[in-house]
Amino acid sequence: MATGKYTSSNADGSSPTRLTFNPASDIEPRMTRGAQRIVFASNRTGNYELYSMNADGSGLTRLTFTNANNYNPVWSPDESRIAFESYRDGQAEVYIMAANGAGQSRLTVNPGFDGEPSWSPDGTHIAFAPTGTAKTAFG
Repeated sequence: MATGKYTSSNADGSSPTRLTFNPASDIEPRMTRGAQRIVFASNRTGNYELYSMNADGSGLTRLTFTNANNYNPVWSPDESRIAFESYRDGQAEVYIMAANGAGQSRLTVNPGFDGEPSWSPDGTHIAFAPTGTAKTAFG
């Protein structure tokens, strides 16, 4: 787990560049396929909220504003949406939002854990890990 910083480098490990500068824990970075934006979870406000920034560390934007933890953000293949897990309703559920944080909506309703979302390559389905067996939701 990275604490307080993210670093980006070339695929061969050369040219490392520090991207975040704070004492919080920044976790679960996911870069867009086009390598333009990064989404991640951070506890810089107390609980884990989701943030995005440009690949060079500029343009930091807070995407979620809840009193609960939000984790595991993943970009849709067309980079227009983000699926994630949130505890805002008392247990982990899968949510979806626009890349700018707008239009957050819950996709799952389950008394147990629903999380760790993953988009299908064409962006029409989201697989996730529920308590019990794996399921698929439509995006």
